[in-house]
Amino acid sequence: MGGLGVCARCQSSVPAERLEYGATGDLVCASCSAVSLQRSHSQGEGLTRARGMLIAGLALGGMGGASALMAPAGLNFKLLAWIDTAGPAIGWGIRVFMILVGGGLALGGWRLLTKAAKA
Repeated sequence: MGGLGVCARCQSSVPAERLEYGATGDLVCASCSAVSLQRSHSQGEGLTRARGMLIAGLALGGMGGASALMAPAGLNFKLLAWIDTAGPAIGWGIRVFMILVGGGLALGGWRLLTKAAKA
């Protein structure tokens, strides 16, 4: 049967039947293979969150910006019809808040995506 083999990642001696081919084509032990799979899975989740941040930020900031452009004409989105009920100053404050928070979310998501693309 097997004998001993050496894991390419952790350099430990393990029975040959416990070695398998990793993502890079090297022979790795089962524990190194599981860690590699877990890392790639968590990186995928991170990319999904980063895309979500970017999309939510663009949507929130875009709605706030468009609402700010339409407000002088007395127009607004139906979703934001309530925004001026507490007065015009509060309405403008909410619009500015939407733009700033949306911009922050979009910038954060963009940075995470570009950081992941470089890695």
